[in-house]
Amino acid sequence: MDGQWFAPALALLLLAAVLVGVALSVVADRRRRERLLVWSAERRWDWRATDERLVGFLPGEPFGRGRSRRVGNVVSGTWDGRPALGFDYRYKVTTGSGKNRRTRTYRYAVAAVHLPVALPRVHVGPENAFHRVAQAFGVDDIEVESHEFNRRYTVEADDRRAAFSILHPRLVETLSRVEPVEWRTDTSVLGPVLVSWWRGSLEAVELQQRLILLDAVVDSVPDYVWRDAGWEPGDAGQRS
Repeated sequence: MDGQWFAPALALLLLAAVLVGVALSVVADRRRRERLLVWSAERRWDWRATDERLVGFLPGEPFGRGRSRRVGNVVSGTWDGRPALGFDYRYKVTTGSGKNRRTRTYRYAVAAVHLPVALPRVHVGPENAFHRVAQAFGVDDIEVESHEFNRRYTVEADDRRAAFSILHPRLVETLSRVEPVEWRTDTSVLGPVLVSWWRGSLEAVELQQRLILLDAVVDSVPDYVWRDAGWEPGDAGQRS
């Protein structure tokens, strides 16, 4: 008799554990959304549940992958006078078939600051094992005159001269003192941006930290880089 009840009891326990996990996740998401709403209200930012335009926000990572792509918790406003936004982004990837079929959901948070004009694409991110292996096979990684920066970051760019201009010694020194994060200049569906993204969900504290970093990077861009891109520093448009 005990053996007859063991399997059903185990199934009920597993079901209860799943339901508890779902409930905790729902509560955590609601509290996170409330924190974002408070943060947005304090800064007179707007909050929207979603914005379908942002599903294809950028032409490259982390966008354009998988299926069931979704955007949520879109917050937007001005940061240090510049238009800016943040949002949740997720997609699903299915691998295998039959009993080995598995579906995994990838979640990212995104923060972006709008630029007055498109800059050459420069992609900066934390150095990791993947990049070291790629370098061993001849993939070109741009290095600056700072061993500490080169040790902690990897840099890719369409225009090496533009990369060196944007990553001037003062910015390199600043970035070498902070935790490496991923960011790049790019053209989004809303126009030119400096954007950062990271694994996980959008939290108000992390969003603010990323916006501070992105704003500092934009502030540090030399005037001649803006002029080469077709915009005169001081013109209306960089800050609104």
